[in-house]
Amino acid sequence: MHHDCSAGATVQINGVLVGTTPYEQSIPGGYLHKTKTALGARLGYPMVARLTLEGNAAKEIQLTEGPMSWVSTLTNGTRLEAKIVYIDPDLDIALAKTIGEGFPHLPLAEAATVRQGESVLAIGNPGDAMLFSVTKGIVSAVGRFDVAGSGTWIQTDAPINPGNSGGPLLNSRGEVIGINSQKLIKKNVAGIGFALSASDLLEVLHRFYPTGSKPNEGIAASANAKLPSGASLMNTSAPPQISPGLGVTEITSDPDGAEIFLDDKFIGTTPATLRLGEGAHTLTLKSPHHADWQRSITVLKDSTVTVKATLDPI
Repeated sequence: MHHDCSAGATVQINGVLVGTTPYEQSIPGGYLHKTKTALGARLGYPMVARLTLEGNAAKEIQLTEGPMSWVSTLTNGTRLEAKIVYIDPDLDIALAKTIGEGFPHLPLAEAATVRQGESVLAIGNPGDAMLFSVTKGIVSAVGRFDVAGSGTWIQTDAPINPGNSGGPLLNSRGEVIGINSQKLIKKNVAGIGFALSASDLLEVLHRFYPTGSKPNEGIAASANAKLPSGASLMNTSAPPQISPGLGVTEITSDPDGAEIFLDDKFIGTTPATLRLGEGAHTLTLKSPHHADWQRSITVLKDSTVTVKATLDPI
């Protein structure tokens, strides 16, 4: 991120004083537009930069569209709001939780039960056509396919188009064997689509519920962060802003470039020097393939806090 304006203007991001112009800050690209990947769900709030310079009108620049709350429509017309509760960045699976119980559901079937040549159905909203459209095909192959990404993949000739992504691939017994993900787009090639196997989804679910206990709330999953059929996006309100601060906090991390969340708001990446409001703050650092690092820090007036965080590899 880089903004040009008169030198010496004060720069705040979401109410946190981060420096003066000229100011540069590296921000993951997914935060700067309405991303269609699961990682975009990690952005908890819209990012707004505020530039102030004595004798000039303040200028606000909205850097991002903000968070994505999911709304899904059931076949009976019921609309459900959901919240992202877990993300697997390698498999690109997001788990979304909605309040309630007793929802209609589909059983999951391990990849080992899938047989080459068996009939399958793909459900979705392809090409923005009618909701819950069904297409039919067979299983063409099952196995690893690194070109498509991590995990076990089911190749099928059932037509899969934009709008199918994130929807289920079912066997003839009504079991979900995969999450429709992508199709091969190549000249003179047709009828090649891919679904991430339900085994990978089960692995993520077991990681999220390690004791095997069943949640009270409904949970759904989406590969490649495509919304379920009929889903739409909406922004939530911005958080209360933090007052410009009185203390300096210097943050570094191993590895470099970790994402900084201050009081659950994303404000940039390490290394960074921030001026924070006096009092207690929650500092969280996130980096791919590393466990989140979180600490409570107390900022005193005119003090300097130095944070050196080492994130443990997963």
